[in-house]
Amino acid sequence: ACEGTCGICNSMKNGTPSMGYIVEMLSSYIQPNSTVIDAGANIGATSYPLAEALSHKGGGKLISIEANTNLIPHLKLNTENRFDNVGVEVINACVMGECGPVKFPEPDVRHGESLFNSCGSFGMKTGPSTGKFFEIPGITLDSLKAEDVSVIKIDIEGYDILGLRGCIELIEKFSPAIVFEFGAGSVEEGTWEDYQEFIESVGYQIKENRGHDYLIVDR
Repeated sequence: ACEGTCGICNSMKNGTPSMGYIVEMLSSYIQPNSTVIDAGANIGATSYPLAEALSHKGGGKLISIEANTNLIPHLKLNTENRFDNVGVEVINACVMGECGPVKFPEPDVRHGESLFNSCGSFGMKTGPSTGKFFEIPGITLDSLKAEDVSVIKIDIEGYDILGLRGCIELIEKFSPAIVFEFGAGSVEEGTWEDYQEFIESVGYQIKENRGHDYLIVDR
């Protein structure tokens, strides 16, 4: 796993999370005593500041999901027991459009650092692998049965459209603000037209985008 030399780790150490702008996009939508979901959490570069923002709103619950088993200890270290009023659940699973067992490629992080300068940028089809696999659950966000969800962040290396399709029940029940990623260099499972069709089908609209990250909210 990452040994602390990548951009994500350095930004965490400096107190300036590399994905902090995503939290800026979502912070006004975080509600007191709500649930915040971070799908594709890596080592917590967005999970920690999302938990911090939730704490400032009065507390709630953070569900932090990461597929790379090697990163789970780092994610737990960066998120668990950080705020007295925020309960944290760290889940080692692959967010998909349906539930079932998944063989997730073990990232070759040392090789990856020279390509991405990051312990991120690895997915089912993205980034070099050691040739080994983690056998982990494949889940939908709906399968979490989370309550009072105010915010969802999805960054799952090209599979974001599947993550979105797997949270329709949460959208219908709670209308959470959602940030997803598209076009950042991962092997995409869907086209931009697929995303547009999905956004329209659930009655959402694009509220803001920064780079490859898009904020969608209920109309």
